[in-house]
Amino acid sequence: MTTNRLKTIIIDDEARAVNLLTGMLSAIPAVEVTGTFTDPVHALTELRHHNPDLLLLDIQMPRLNGFELLRG
Repeated sequence: MTTNRLKTIIIDDEARAVNLLTGMLSAIPAVEVTGTFTDPVHALTELRHHNPDLLLLDIQMPRLNGFELLRG
């Protein structure tokens, strides 16, 4: 039986938040964290190479806020 896992990317400028979310999501078998980023500008370029099913995105970040990143 093949299980489809939600490919998930976490973007937050605070490494502690990224680590907390990654830890919490690792307990959910249906979720696979395929990328984490603390730099929203770097995340924007990398998102073009990933095809996530789920994006956990901080809104208040320096240089590029979450809404700006989504408009990408």
